[in-house]
Parts: sequence; C-alpha cells; structure tokens
Amino acid sequence: MKHKLNSLFFQSNLPLLILGVTSILVMIALTIYAVADRSKVHRLTIAAGSQKGESYRFSQEMAKVVAQYEPRIQITVRETDGTGESLKLLAQGEAHLAMAQADIPAPPSARLVSYLFPDMFQLIVTERSGIRQVADLRGKRVGVPPKGG
Repeated sequence: MKHKLNSLFFQSNLPLLILGVTSILVMIALTIYAVADRSKVHRLTIAAGSQKGESYRFSQEMAKVVAQYEPRIQITVRETDGTGESLKLLAQGEAHLAMAQADIPAPPSARLVSYLFPDMFQLIVTERSGIRQVADLRGKRVGVPPKGG
C-alpha cells in the first residue's frame, strides 16, 4: 500500500518535479554565464590617424582613462594615414571605432558615436600679401598639410 501511495504521488507530481529541476538548472546556467561575462575582457581597436595628430593623442588619453576606471575594456590605438584609411579599417572590421573628419564621407555601415570637437583650420597670410578674403587666393601659392593630415 505504501509503495502504491509513493508511486501515485510521484506520478501526479512528475510535471512539477520536472519543472522544478529545470528551473534550478536554468538558474545555475544563468549564474555561470553572469560570472563568466563579468570577468570577460573586451578589446577595442581605434583607428586614429597620425601619432602627431589630435585624434590619435585624444584616443591615447581616452584609452588611459578607460583602463584606469574599467580594466575589462582594453583599447588599442592604431595609427593610420588619416581619415580615409581609418574609415577603410572600420569598414573592413579591422577597427571597432574610427576617428574621422566630418567632411569625409563614411561607409554606409558606419554610425556616429560622438561628435568630439569642431574641425577648424586656419588660413594665415602676411599683411603684404594683399589677400583679404578667400577669393584673393586665386593664382597664389598655397601650402597644405601632408596627405592624411
């Protein structure tokens, strides 16, 4: 009689028993995943132009700050010949982020993360050049930065 009662109890409660064991297994799996994810190191590469440029130096400083406050994110700053190469590396998946000038078209897959600073330039002439406005440059000799600069 006792054996029949035990058998009847387990048969009628079998779905609940299976649900309980499954729930425990799912909770264990989620706990293991959360612990593993918490210790995971994320590596990012930033394509940032010339080492002498503002974008590269800014990226280096950003990498230092991130390393100080979030050591699980490791940033590598990669030198490039300028925005064109940086965007190419981004499009090819060889960089996760790219510092880019706003006036150079980005590939369709690129998304703006942050506008960091205005891209200004200076046009400097001597007083005796006679140049007072941009139109006065016609026929004059102009020095420009190196390719990618």
